[in-house]
Amino acid sequence: MTTFIAPAHYESNCNMAFIDSMLNQTSKDWRAIVIHNGENEELSKDKRLLDPRFEFIETEDSGAWGTYNRITCIENCKTEYIIQSSIQDMWIKTAVEEINKCNEDFLYWNSLNHIFGYSLLDSLPVTGRIDWGNFRVKTEIAKKVGISRPTEFCADGIFVHDLMKSGLVKSIRKINKILTIHN
Repeated sequence: MTTFIAPAHYESNCNMAFIDSMLNQTSKDWRAIVIHNGENEELSKDKRLLDPRFEFIETEDSGAWGTYNRITCIENCKTEYIIQSSIQDMWIKTAVEEINKCNEDFLYWNSLNHIFGYSLLDSLPVTGRIDWGNFRVKTEIAKKVGISRPTEFCADGIFVHDLMKSGLVKSIRKINKILTIHN
């Protein structure tokens, strides 16, 4: 099973596509942690998060684009795989189904991404060509490697670089489809 991590930081309801897109998945075999950087009374009372596959956590506002929250979630993840997403990410309804067909140590896919003007991010497992919502990794590998530079703007790419250089990733596969839209 895979745990999706969705950091949030004072987004409005219209900018939380992650929640509904997960609830609309064709596969129900997933977990998700919505972790808010700071307190958020509105989100803490969101009835959609009552689904037992969701866990909601509030932390102190640590900045760094929620990367310290990502570290906490990696350290505490109990499923075989982990995906670092965002509360703003919208997942196509068959994304979990597509992802669950694969058992590689590192799995990645394409997305539409606001940084690229909502055009195709043809992902590669290198810095500058991958975003948090573009890959899944075995949790045990993520725990061993860790996020080494959480305050860096490209912490996602640095993490992927560190994963690839670690020698722990033995199998890699790309799903050559768009599975998510990152706002």
